[in-house]
Amino acid sequence: MAICPQLRQPPEQRHELHGRLDELAQSPLLYDAGELNDENWGQLMFTFEHGRFTSTQTNPKATWSGSGAVRVDGDTVSLALDNGEHFVMRWNLKGNQLSFARDESLGIAPTPFIIKPWSRQP
Repeated sequence: MAICPQLRQPPEQRHELHGRLDELAQSPLLYDAGELNDENWGQLMFTFEHGRFTSTQTNPKATWSGSGAVRVDGDTVSLALDNGEHFVMRWNLKGNQLSFARDESLGIAPTPFIIKPWSRQP
């Protein structure tokens, strides 16, 4: 899983994922039942711009949004949310698909982020 190693932040793009609650519940990647909540499924969106990101989630039961700083080191991406949460994952950008992967040695990678690839949006 490698991207352009010279990147220090993701390219300025918006990526979207549509995830269903049943997909999340059946995933072998699920940390625990605490991830099975209404803020972890539906239409999820990441927007990366100038070393920052915004993340939104919408479904018929809940909406959520967050933002923070993003940092890239080779194939590792760190997301430091403004609320104090911190996620670190491997990532790959191939064509219009952005994929995240969990690497336990790096830290936490929420299952909704890694369950399937994100599609680039115009």
